[in-house]
Amino acid sequence: MRALSALAFVALAALPLQAQTVAIGGLRATGVDAMGNRLASGAVDPNWRIVTPNGTSNAVVVNALDASNPCRLASTWVAATAPSCWIWGNANGTPTNTTLTFRTTFDLTGLVASSATIAGKWAADNQGLRILLNGVELPGLSTGTTGEAFRTLYDFSIAAGNPNFVSGLNTLDFVVRDNGVVGGFLVTQIAGTATVVPEPSTYALMATGLVGLGLAARRRRSASR
Repeated sequence: MRALSALAFVALAALPLQAQTVAIGGLRATGVDAMGNRLASGAVDPNWRIVTPNGTSNAVVVNALDASNPCRLASTWVAATAPSCWIWGNANGTPTNTTLTFRTTFDLTGLVASSATIAGKWAADNQGLRILLNGVELPGLSTGTTGEAFRTLYDFSIAAGNPNFVSGLNTLDFVVRDNGVVGGFLVTQIAGTATVVPEPSTYALMATGLVGLGLAARRRRSASR
């Protein structure tokens, strides 16, 4: 009985390690530094880049509307919840009448890709066309057909089990259309989780414990006959 209890403890002790959930590193709102602090107007965003057919270019924090609105360029834009700021190609909201793709990356090395989940909120001047995970469009995540997607925050989420998550480096793209005057893009409250890949020793420990439990149970049955 003592041996059986010890083996049971070994097997059960390994189980929590298999389901350890952690935050996904590298997911940052727009307009913040590597530590998540708001950047000044005109500062280059280190976490987001503008993707073009010819490569990538900087995304920058837009100019402040006034002292009480440090992270938005127009009074009609939804306030950027802390910590986040509106960004665009230039601090004055140019270029206009264009479509820009903003990209951020995150790393799932050491994590179970199929367990990853991400959620947040976004807004766009004028329209958020689509969101892509590793180049694959995620259905149902646009801001709709309104040309005034800058007035409110829109939820987005990617559920666990999405086949487009991959081990290692992942890309998340937001495609934004501007119709004139000024352009802007905002992501806030973005976060994600995933489970840690168990160490090989964890599987070995579990296997040893389960085999031991089976042998012990067999001996008990034999002894009782």
